Amino acid sequence: MLLGLIDAIHKAAALPVYHYGTTRVEDCVLYEYTCVSDNGAVAQDKLTLHVVARDPQACKEAAWKIMHALVTCGDEEKLGAKSIVLNGGGTLKDYNTDTAHEYMYFYITRRSCLYGG
Repeated sequence: MLLGLIDAIHKAAALPVYHYGTTRVEDCVLYEYTCVSDNGAVAQDKLTLHVVARDPQACKEAAWKIMHALVTCGDEEKLGAKSIVLNGGGTLKDYNTDTAHEYMYFYITRRSCLYGG
C-alpha cells in the first residue's frame, strides 16, 4: 500500500517524494509512515507529509492536489485503504532557505496484515 500512496502523491504534486528528508533545497514532498494501532483485524497508520516549495502558492496548490488524491469520501476505498482522512497540518516559512512548508497528517485505516488478513 505504501508504494501506491507514494506514487499517488508523486503524480498529484508532480514533485519528487523522499522518505524523512533531503539535504537539497528544492521543491519536493517528504514523508513519514508509521503504524499507530493494529488489533489483528483493522490497522491504522499515520502518514505525515511535508510539502516544500520556493513559491508559497505552489506549495499550497501541491498540498491541495495531494489531499484530493488521497482523501476518501464516505465508504469509498482507495489505494488499498478502507479510509484515508486528513487530520491536521499547518503552514510554515523557512527564512533560512526562503521556502514555504505545508504539513499534512493523514490517518489511514486498512485491513490488518498481522494474521494474514
